[in-house]
Amino acid sequence: MLKRVCFVPPLWLPVPNVKGGAIETLITNLIDENEIEQKFEFTVISIYDEEAEKKSLNYKHTKFIYIRKTLLSRVLNKSWRLLRKIIGTNLPRYYEYFALRKVKNGKFDFVIAEGNGDGNFKYLLNKYDKKRLLAHVHHHRLADEYTNEVFGNIVAISEYVKKEWVRTSANRNVSVRVLMNGIDVDKFEKNISSSEKCNLRKQYNFSNDDFVLIFCGRIIKEKGVLELVRAIESIEDENIKLLIVGSSNFAGAKPTEYVEKVYKLAEESKGKIQFSGYIDNSDLYKYYKIADAMVVPSIWEEAAGLVCIEAMASRVPLIVSRSGGMIEYATSDVAIIVDKDKNLVNNIADAVVKLKNDKDLYFKLQNNESNLVRRFSSTQYYNNFVKLIDDVSKQIN
Repeated sequence: MLKRVCFVPPLWLPVPNVKGGAIETLITNLIDENEIEQKFEFTVISIYDEEAEKKSLNYKHTKFIYIRKTLLSRVLNKSWRLLRKIIGTNLPRYYEYFALRKVKNGKFDFVIAEGNGDGNFKYLLNKYDKKRLLAHVHHHRLADEYTNEVFGNIVAISEYVKKEWVRTSANRNVSVRVLMNGIDVDKFEKNISSSEKCNLRKQYNFSNDDFVLIFCGRIIKEKGVLELVRAIESIEDENIKLLIVGSSNFAGAKPTEYVEKVYKLAEESKGKIQFSGYIDNSDLYKYYKIADAMVVPSIWEEAAGLVCIEAMASRVPLIVSRSGGMIEYATSDVAIIVDKDKNLVNNIADAVVKLKNDKDLYFKLQNNESNLVRRFSSTQYYNNFVKLIDDVSKQIN
C-alpha cells in the first residue's frame, strides 16, 4: 500500500508553483517526480489560485485541497488575529485553522509542515503520533520548545541547518535529518538560440562583448543586493554588467524602501545595472543563458539556496558569500567563495574581475558544474525523500 503524505506549506503562494516560491517549487518537484515513480499518494494543502488549480488537474497521484481567500475569510482572519492579540494566545490564522481541519479529517501516514507552516500543528496531536509529524526547516532556524514538543522529526535542508538546530535544542529525542534541495535540472540545461540570446541581451542594453552577471532572488537587505550594486559600480571595466532578476517579494509585489534605494544607486551606474522585475519560473532559464556568472552575496546565513543549483545546471559559474548552508551546494569546485565581512563590496568586485580575466578558472568551474549538478536533480531529491520517509517509518515500527 502506498504511503499517504500530506504537505502543508505556509499558504502564501500556490502549488503547483505558478507564482514561484522556493518551498512551492520543491513540493512541485516532488509531486512531478511522483507522477513517474508513483511511490506515494500525496495531498497538498494550498492557497487557491486559478492557474494552479488548472495545472493541478494534470496530476493523478496528488490530491489538492485549495483554501480560498474570500471576503468572509479575510474578515474572519483579521478578527482572529485581533482576538489573538487581545487574549494573548497563539490562535491560528483562519486559513491555517481551515487547512489543519482538512488534515485532521484526512487519513495520512505522515504530515509535513513546510517552512513556516508549522505554527499550530499542536492541534493535530490528538489524532497523529508526533513521530508522524515532520517539520521541514527551509531557513536558518534555531530550535524552540514548541516545535520540539509537537514534531517527532525535523528535516533540514543542509548540514548547517541541522547543526544549528541540534546545537540549540534541549530535546535530544527529536530526530533531525538532512534532505538536500533539488531542482528540475533538465529545465535549466535547456539552451536558447544565439539570436534569442542576443535579443534578450539587447532588451537590457547588453552587448555580446559584455560580461554579464546575474542576481536572482528577492531584493531585500539580507540578500546583499546593495553591496553587489556598490561592487559593480566600483569596477572600472565598462563591459562588466549586472542584471537583477526579482522584486522585493514575489509576483505582484510593490517596491519597498530598500528596493527604491537599490534602484537609486543603480541609476548612477549609467546603464551597467539593469532590472528585469519578476520573471515567471518557466522563463527563468532563459535569463541564466544570457549570463556569464551569477553572484549570490547574502549577508545573512543562508540555509541553502536553490539559485545556486539553477546556476550550476545552466553552466553559469558562481560567486557566493561564505554563508551558512549555501556553500554545501556552491562549493569551491563550482564557485568563488568570498567572506561576508566589512570588505564584502571589495571582495565581490575582486572576485568578479578575477573570474572575467582568468579563463582557466572560469572553464574549470563551468566544467565542474556539469559533473556535479546531477546530485541536486529533482530525481535525486525524490529518491532522497523516499529514503527519508522509509527511515522515519522504520523508526516508528
